[in-house]
Amino acid sequence: DEVYYRVLDADSLQPIIEFGEDDNSTRVSTDNEGMFFSFHFSILPPGRSYVFEFLVKNSGMRKVIRDQRSRFTVK
Repeated sequence: DEVYYRVLDADSLQPIIEFGEDDNSTRVSTDNEGMFFSFHFSILPPGRSYVFEFLVKNSGMRKVIRDQRSRFTVK
């Protein structure tokens, strides 16, 4: 039903940007081609690596999925 993203420091796994459930600030959008979100990498501190996690909310259940393939570095 709903998917949100957050950003973690790839080394420490500490959240840099939390799931924005209260204000839908990190809610993933949906269109006829699937799910997507826009992210401005310039808001993150440079010189570090990050990964995305996704919170999937469906039928009252909550599941967090870490996308290790999304590891990226901000320079």
